[in-house]
Amino acid sequence: QCGAVILQKLNINTADANTLKQHPYIRWNIANAIVQYRQQHGLFRSPEELKQIVLITPELYQKLAPYIIVE
Repeated sequence: QCGAVILQKLNINTADANTLKQHPYIRWNIANAIVQYRQQHGLFRSPEELKQIVLITPELYQKLAPYIIVE
């Protein structure tokens, strides 16, 4: 029996690049792109806005979606 895995949800409006890149699906360049996008466009209104970032493919978005929140 293994313990329950607690999904740590990432708030893409408050997480910095170092926090973001600790996620297994987020490499440094993507973490950086998320932070840059936020600086240019303001806070994310929904997780779907990540799709506006060129580096985030539809496949990557599908993998990330369960782990991200916007608050």
